[in-house]
Amino acid sequence: MLIICGLNVTNAGPANVGQIVDAYISKPHTRPRNYIDPNILYPRGFAKLTVFNFQITPPVVKSGECFVADVVLVDQFAGKHRAEKVSFAPSAGKVWGV
Repeated sequence: MLIICGLNVTNAGPANVGQIVDAYISKPHTRPRNYIDPNILYPRGFAKLTVFNFQITPPVVKSGECFVADVVLVDQFAGKHRAEKVSFAPSAGKVWGV
């Protein structure tokens, strides 16, 4: 089950620049399959779209159902920032079977 997650990340401070060094879906605990570049910086006060691709095996919902999960981003200070109850809608067509 492929989950594509796009989040607008904003550095609210106190550091002038922020970095995302890790990300994961909390349940089932899954890290993204795409590389997280720690050299991408988030200037204070600006939002930037950040995309993560998660592969969940085995699928946890039936084909056509929405998947809801908490997504956690970890900054350069090991601070965890949780986006709660993110809803992932299925794409058109049957993409997996349960």
